[in-house]
Order: sequence, then structure tokens, then C-alpha cells
Amino acid sequence: MTVGGTPTAGRSVTTTLSDGYTFADGTTANTQVSDGSGRVNLPSINVPSQGGSGVLSASTASATSASASTSAAPSSSKLVGASWGNTAFPALPAGITATDVTIGAQDPTLYAYFLGSDGYLYQSVNKGAWAKVSPAGVTHISTAFDGGVLYSTGTTVGASWGNTAFPALPAGVTATDVTIGAQGPTLYAYFLGSDGYLYQSVNKGAWAKVSPAGVTHISTAFDGGVLYSTGTTVGASWGNTAFPALPPGVTATDLTIGAQGPTLYCYFLGSDGYLYQSINKGPWAKVSPAGVTHISTAFSGGVLFALASAC
Repeated sequence: MTVGGTPTAGRSVTTTLSDGYTFADGTTANTQVSDGSGRVNLPSINVPSQGGSGVLSASTASATSASASTSAAPSSSKLVGASWGNTAFPALPAGITATDVTIGAQDPTLYAYFLGSDGYLYQSVNKGAWAKVSPAGVTHISTAFDGGVLYSTGTTVGASWGNTAFPALPAGVTATDVTIGAQGPTLYAYFLGSDGYLYQSVNKGAWAKVSPAGVTHISTAFDGGVLYSTGTTVGASWGNTAFPALPPGVTATDLTIGAQGPTLYCYFLGSDGYLYQSINKGPWAKVSPAGVTHISTAFSGGVLFALASAC
């Protein structure tokens, strides 16, 4: 804090964070009093698990505000597990971390997948050892389906069952997330575009824009619709379903949903590294220790997850 170029003590300076970055207490704003050198000491800053750019802004009464940009790489994970029965999967291959996860069943076989930090896709059958099952270049994965998995290379969307290809993406748009689901005989695939719009393909037909801008994450396709987040809200396109407000100061960096009988379980991963659960669209409750970096398919009332370390 300076006045006329001179460091000034005793001024209240408010610092705010954006884009999923939070202070150690989960808030996005912090006020401190400047010391003799005109500086303020900020608490630790939590980086969102998906990484990305943010803005740090500082302001004080009767003075010009200042801002600075910050950026961080996405978190990677060293452990894959599931909250149903505290299920653990084998150790990841040496030197490889998980950047995305998904799971599905083709009775009676369970297929789990993770996307490796090396750009390859790895598969575990019935919780057996991980095996590399794709060439390099995969950037996103989603719902495991019929023993395969939906994936994107950023510029294309395809599926490993039957080497299924989807139509070309709209010109100038890349895929930043993907998901798929069926309602009866109809197959609904979605991708989140780099322009912030959601695109849908019905029965592998042409992609159509189906949302206003502002969507940041998508997950399980369900009843012909899709679960989505704008970062500060969670909703679903089936019936324009809204979920409760997120806890104060926490934004959603990933999300998923699933049903066990008549009960609907929705999860989101908070910018504070905790996992939150909503049962039958009720209030969000914290259900994990800190350190979760990625989540995927909700299954048997639980959720597949990846952790930063085996703690």
C-alpha cells in the first residue's frame, strides 16, 4: 500500500480471488491492515483442482485498486478408489498420475478407467491391474458404457465400444468435457465447448447447441438430459432441475450423479478439495477428507474418486 509512492501503514486492504481460487478458510475475500512497509500478509491460497487462471485484486478506500493474474496446472492424483465399501483399485503404473476417472458395468464385469498424465487411457477389469488401452492424445473421458468409454481428443469425440465415431465438432470449437447416456433406445451424447456452450448429439447425429453460455462442467447424462454446473450453481437439464445453493465461498470444480433404487445421489467436488453430497436434491453435506482431485460416476450410492495421495 502506497500513498503518493510512499509505503503507508495502517490502511485496510481487501484482497479478492476469482475462478475457484480461495483462501485457507474457504472464502474469496480477505482484509488485512498494511504494515510499515505498506505490505499485507495474506493467508494461504487454495488452488482449484482443475487449475487454470485467476485474478487477485486488492483495493482500499479512496485509492486505486490493483490486480494481478495467477495460474496453476490441474491437480493430478496418485490413488483411485470408490466410496462404496471404501473400494481401492491397484496402484497406478509407476510415474503416472490420474487426470480423470470413470467406471461402468457390463454385467457381471466392472470396468474402471483413468486418463493418465501421459495422455494414455488405462483400464482395470474387475479391479484388476491397470492396462494401457489407447494411443496417446486422449484429453477427456466420461461414462463407461457397454464395457467401453466415451472420450475426446479435444478436437474429436468417440467411443471405444465398436470404435464409435461422432460427427465433427462445430468449426473453431474444441471439447473441454464429454458425457453420454441412454433413454430407452435413444442415445444422448454431450460435449462442453471451449466457447462455454453445451452441445448435444442424438443417436450420433450432428451436434446442436443446447444451452446458454456459462456452463463450466458437465457430468452424467440421465433421462435424456445432463447434469451441469456453472461453477457457482449445480442443475440438471431434465425438468430444469435445480439443486440447493452451494456452501458459502465454495465453487464446484467437478460433479456427478447416480441413483440407487428410489434414491438420487448427487456429488460435487468443491474448490476447497472436499467432496459434497446431496441426497434427493437435499442440502449439500461434506462427505470426504480434503485432497480429492477428480470424481466420476456415482454408483451403488457412492462415487468413484481420485486422491492427491494415498493418505
